[in-house]
Amino acid sequence: MDTLTFWHDANKLIQQIAEHKNSDKFYITIVPSHLLYTGTFAKDNWEYLLQYWNEFIDLTKNVDDEISVVLVIREFTNMKVIGRDLPLKKVAAAVLTPSEIMPLTGKEFKEASSFDNKTGAPLKPEPDVNYLDFTELARQLKLNI
Repeated sequence: MDTLTFWHDANKLIQQIAEHKNSDKFYITIVPSHLLYTGTFAKDNWEYLLQYWNEFIDLTKNVDDEISVVLVIREFTNMKVIGRDLPLKKVAAAVLTPSEIMPLTGKEFKEASSFDNKTGAPLKPEPDVNYLDFTELARQLKLNI
Protein backbone atom coordinates (compact mmCIF):
# COMPACT_ATOMS: atom_id res chain seq x y z
CA MET A 1 0.00 0.00 0.00
CA ASP A 2 1.41 3.41 -0.97
CA THR A 3 0.98 5.50 2.15
CA LEU A 4 2.05 8.64 0.29
CA THR A 5 -1.18 8.36 -1.68
CA PHE A 6 -3.27 6.60 0.91
CA TRP A 7 -3.97 8.38 4.18
CA HIS A 8 -2.94 11.68 2.52
CA ASP A 9 -5.97 13.68 3.72
CA ALA A 10 -5.93 12.08 7.16
CA ASN A 11 -2.21 12.78 7.51
CA LYS A 12 -2.78 16.46 6.69
CA LEU A 13 -5.63 16.67 9.21
CA ILE A 14 -3.64 15.04 12.02
CA GLN A 15 -0.69 17.34 11.28
CA GLN A 16 -2.95 20.42 11.53
CA ILE A 17 -4.36 19.22 14.84
CA ALA A 18 -0.90 18.44 16.25
CA GLU A 19 0.36 21.92 15.35
CA HIS A 20 -2.81 23.86 16.25
CA LYS A 21 -2.26 27.03 18.26
CA ASN A 22 -5.00 26.02 20.76
CA SER A 23 -3.91 22.41 21.13
CA ASP A 24 -3.57 22.83 24.90
CA LYS A 25 -7.40 22.93 25.00
CA PHE A 26 -7.83 19.72 22.99
CA TYR A 27 -8.38 16.17 24.07
CA ILE A 28 -7.92 13.94 21.01
CA THR A 29 -8.90 10.29 20.83
CA ILE A 30 -7.92 8.09 17.90
CA VAL A 31 -9.61 4.69 17.71
CA PRO A 32 -8.22 2.43 14.95
CA SER A 33 -10.40 -0.41 13.71
CA HIS A 34 -7.41 -2.69 14.30
CA LEU A 35 -3.58 -2.84 14.23
CA LEU A 36 -3.01 -0.49 17.15
CA TYR A 37 -4.45 0.45 20.53
CA THR A 38 -6.61 3.52 21.09
CA GLY A 39 -4.59 6.69 21.55
CA THR A 40 -5.67 9.61 23.70
CA PHE A 41 -3.75 12.87 23.70
CA ALA A 42 -4.01 16.07 25.71
CA LYS A 43 -1.59 18.69 26.95
CA ASP A 44 0.25 16.25 29.24
CA ASN A 45 1.23 13.90 26.37
CA TRP A 46 0.58 16.01 23.26
CA GLU A 47 4.11 15.55 21.93
CA TYR A 48 3.34 11.85 21.25
CA LEU A 49 0.37 12.43 18.93
CA LEU A 50 2.41 12.48 15.70
CA GLN A 51 4.59 9.59 16.88
CA TYR A 52 1.46 7.51 17.51
CA TRP A 53 -0.06 8.46 14.16
CA ASN A 54 3.15 7.68 12.25
CA GLU A 55 3.40 4.30 14.00
CA PHE A 56 -0.15 3.54 12.94
CA ILE A 57 0.54 4.54 9.31
CA ASP A 58 3.68 2.35 9.28
CA LEU A 59 1.60 -0.61 10.45
CA THR A 60 -0.86 -0.10 7.57
CA LYS A 61 1.81 -0.39 4.87
CA ASN A 62 1.60 -4.16 4.51
CA VAL A 63 -2.05 -4.67 5.35
CA ASP A 64 -4.68 -5.38 2.73
CA ASP A 65 -7.62 -5.31 5.19
CA GLU A 66 -9.94 -2.34 5.28
CA ILE A 67 -8.75 -0.06 8.03
CA SER A 68 -10.53 2.92 9.48
CA VAL A 69 -9.97 5.27 12.36
CA VAL A 70 -12.47 7.20 14.43
CA LEU A 71 -11.04 10.60 15.29
CA VAL A 72 -12.68 12.43 18.19
CA ILE A 73 -11.84 16.05 18.89
CA ARG A 74 -12.92 17.43 22.23
CA GLU A 75 -12.28 21.12 22.79
CA PHE A 76 -12.53 22.56 26.28
CA THR A 77 -13.91 26.08 26.00
CA ASN A 78 -13.36 29.04 28.31
CA MET A 79 -17.07 29.07 29.19
CA LYS A 80 -17.96 27.58 32.56
CA VAL A 81 -21.22 25.77 33.20
CA ILE A 82 -23.44 27.69 35.60
CA GLY A 83 -23.50 26.06 39.03
CA ARG A 84 -20.50 23.88 38.22
CA ASP A 85 -16.84 24.68 37.93
CA LEU A 86 -16.45 22.71 34.71
CA PRO A 87 -15.84 24.00 31.20
CA LEU A 88 -18.33 23.56 28.41
CA LYS A 89 -16.92 21.09 25.89
CA LYS A 90 -17.35 20.93 22.13
CA VAL A 91 -17.09 17.43 20.72
CA ALA A 92 -17.00 16.20 17.13
CA ALA A 93 -15.89 13.06 15.30
CA ALA A 94 -14.97 11.79 11.87
CA VAL A 95 -14.11 8.45 10.38
CA LEU A 96 -10.77 8.42 8.58
CA THR A 97 -9.93 5.86 5.92
CA PRO A 98 -6.94 5.54 3.62
CA SER A 99 -8.81 7.46 0.94
CA GLU A 100 -11.19 9.86 2.68
CA ILE A 101 -12.40 11.75 5.72
CA MET A 102 -16.04 11.07 6.54
CA PRO A 103 -17.34 13.73 8.94
CA LEU A 104 -20.03 12.66 11.40
CA THR A 105 -22.87 14.93 12.37
CA GLY A 106 -23.23 15.92 15.99
CA LYS A 107 -26.41 13.88 16.16
CA GLU A 108 -24.71 10.76 14.75
CA PHE A 109 -21.84 11.02 17.20
CA LYS A 110 -24.11 11.69 20.17
CA GLU A 111 -26.16 8.60 19.30
CA ALA A 112 -23.01 6.49 18.86
CA SER A 113 -21.78 7.71 22.26
CA SER A 114 -25.01 6.82 24.03
CA PHE A 115 -24.28 3.12 24.54
CA ASP A 116 -21.42 0.92 25.67
CA ASN A 117 -19.87 -0.60 22.54
CA LYS A 118 -19.01 -3.87 24.32
CA THR A 119 -22.20 -4.53 26.27
CA GLY A 120 -24.74 -2.46 24.35
CA ALA A 121 -25.96 -1.00 27.64
CA PRO A 122 -27.15 2.59 27.51
CA LEU A 123 -24.83 5.23 28.96
CA LYS A 124 -25.79 8.40 30.77
CA PRO A 125 -25.37 11.44 28.55
CA GLU A 126 -22.12 13.22 29.22
CA PRO A 127 -22.86 16.51 30.97
CA ASP A 128 -21.79 19.88 29.63
CA VAL A 129 -21.08 18.68 26.10
CA ASN A 130 -22.11 20.32 22.86
CA TYR A 131 -22.02 17.74 20.05
CA LEU A 132 -21.11 19.50 16.82
CA ASP A 133 -20.97 18.37 13.23
CA PHE A 134 -17.31 17.60 12.47
CA THR A 135 -17.35 20.04 9.56
CA GLU A 136 -18.55 22.81 11.90
CA LEU A 137 -15.88 22.21 14.54
CA ALA A 138 -13.25 21.98 11.80
CA ARG A 139 -14.47 25.35 10.45
CA GLN A 140 -14.34 26.92 13.91
CA LEU A 141 -10.80 25.59 14.46
CA LYS A 142 -9.76 26.59 10.92
CA LEU A 143 -8.83 23.01 10.00
CA ASN A 144 -8.78 22.22 6.29
CA ILE A 145 -10.63 19.02 5.50
